[in-house]
Amino acid sequence: MDEEDVLGNGWKRFYKELGLPDGRETAFEGREGGPTLNVIKEWISLEGRNATVQALLGAVNRSERKDCSYFLEQRLGSQLDYVESPIENVTKKMDSLSKY
Repeated sequence: MDEEDVLGNGWKRFYKELGLPDGRETAFEGREGGPTLNVIKEWISLEGRNATVQALLGAVNRSERKDCSYFLEQRLGSQLDYVESPIENVTKKMDSLSKY
């Protein structure tokens, strides 16, 4: 997912749009699975039940990460524009993202 981001650091915009703490971005560089996936996992960890697919998609759209949106739609098997359920409904599918 991150290799296809022609702007290079799109995951950092995504990180900010998710409202994660300033100054911790560098902790995600070079981690297995790529920075975007690890940012998503960190966000879910911090937000818990408040982490919704709708909020995730909003951050994806605001950060203009079309590659991320497409990747998530494909892996979750849904059109995220229409999903408003808590993230727990897709947790198993999100866990499967770490395989990529």
